[in-house]
Amino acid sequence: MEDARSPESPLHSEFTWNVKEGFEENLIKDARHLLNHFFVYIKEKNKPREKRKYLISIQVGEKITNRIYVTLDQIARDPVMHQRAIEDFWLDAKRFYERYKRYEKFAEIKAFMKILKEQLRKRKMD
Repeated sequence: MEDARSPESPLHSEFTWNVKEGFEENLIKDARHLLNHFFVYIKEKNKPREKRKYLISIQVGEKITNRIYVTLDQIARDPVMHQRAIEDFWLDAKRFYERYKRYEKFAEIKAFMKILKEQLRKRKMD
């Protein structure tokens, strides 16, 4: 951290140095973490409390930052959401492949990476 404080540090621009902005970004990250890892209870007016599990975030609209959390049941019922979730999965798979393809020490996942590469190629994402 100390090295990154210097504006000349290559890491400096990777941090949010404005305390207010950084605090708000951290709150958003914390909320995202909670939604991704815990059950969510929804209480709507005049309806019983509902426990929702397996929430995932999908993109809605053109902006990549415009995302909503939905249940797998919602995705299964809505063809547009279903297609978006599939596209998001393959984009995540491509990022995973790109991140780990050059590391020979991950030999345990080499066979998986080969299959993943073939699937990405079929989808013209490689």
